[in-house]
Amino acid sequence: MFLTRYLEDEKRRLAPIATLSDQGHRRYAEPEIKVEYRTSFQHDRDRIIHCLAFKRMKEKTQVFAPEQSDHLRNRLSHTLEVTQLSRSVARALALNEDLVEAISLGHDLGHSPFGHSGEAVLNSILKQEIPIDNADVSAFRNAGGFKHNYQSVRIVDELEKRYRDWDGLNLTDKVREGILKHTGTKGRLYNLMRYDGLYVDGPASTPEAAIVAMTDEIAQQCHDLEDGIRLKLASITQLQDTPVFNIEPFRAVIVRGNGYDVMNDLIRTLFHVFMDDLIGNGVVHEADGRFRFSFSPELEKGFAGLREFVYTRIIFSHDVARSDYMAKRVLKDLFNAFYNNPKLLPDYVLLRVSKQSNVPHLRHLPFGEQKKTAGKLKSCDKFIRVIADYIGGMTDSYAMKEYRKINP
Repeated sequence: MFLTRYLEDEKRRLAPIATLSDQGHRRYAEPEIKVEYRTSFQHDRDRIIHCLAFKRMKEKTQVFAPEQSDHLRNRLSHTLEVTQLSRSVARALALNEDLVEAISLGHDLGHSPFGHSGEAVLNSILKQEIPIDNADVSAFRNAGGFKHNYQSVRIVDELEKRYRDWDGLNLTDKVREGILKHTGTKGRLYNLMRYDGLYVDGPASTPEAAIVAMTDEIAQQCHDLEDGIRLKLASITQLQDTPVFNIEPFRAVIVRGNGYDVMNDLIRTLFHVFMDDLIGNGVVHEADGRFRFSFSPELEKGFAGLREFVYTRIIFSHDVARSDYMAKRVLKDLFNAFYNNPKLLPDYVLLRVSKQSNVPHLRHLPFGEQKKTAGKLKSCDKFIRVIADYIGGMTDSYAMKEYRKINP
């Protein structure tokens, strides 16, 4: 009864272009629950929050290694910021808050350890641009690439094990699509992945998915700036040389100097002005089916200038370059070790190798058979994919711990 009333209320209060909560479809049929108090998108939100990949995000780097300060963003705090921004936009524009919340909470589940640099390293390994010892190059290329939005869908579709009757979380197609399309989807990186109607090459089919893509970008630029200033990689007064300084609400703060109180005011003003402008411009449903959110021309120029400043002064800084080098060294050594000696993998990962590759559990074989089977696995793309999944799911601290075990 509650759910019926809720869905009827949605039809009255949401905008005509909004996605209604009864429009999502799951991959697998589920038994009907007699007493229901959540919509399908609310179910998806709760499933994401309770999954293991969500818990691990608290120890995954956003941009800066956590030991540099207790106050830097990690992957989880970034996710919560995106969720808050997305809900604010959805509420203001009468779109589906529950859908944007679920997409936001799940959008970065597939991030590897060490931030975007870890993602790039794993992708280069799978493409064999970073070589692995004794690699079967064709097998590596058949294992697909690594990009966090694809990996996020892979996690919710296959890798999470929460149910007896199916793999994954069995999320609705609207949430899965929003997770996949919060960033670029050029090219099918996973030839081993089932897309099940997500239309990889097309735009997102809901305005809620488009909201998350936009607020993710706003959150990244603003909090990367704050973290960079906190680490003294950039200063507030340096923004006087960017288009941001030409916009009055920002100029009034920037001219006050470089104190922490000024930094707090600046970040708060950036969020407020960009969000206010975004909401004020609304959403355009274009002829190709794309939902477009945009800034006014002045704010668009200012945001582009902010992005260039963040990348030039902060993302390309010495601190980040050093972390990138460490990521490459750690992840390459881990991949190399697991590929050439599968017995270094934990039992539950070897069990997944066995199921994926149709080979006996390596540790259940006599020694001679173990060596022979391990040699055959080198030419198995599914074995390589399992290693990528395992390393990609690690937290920074766990990756370092495993690295030290193989490099004492």
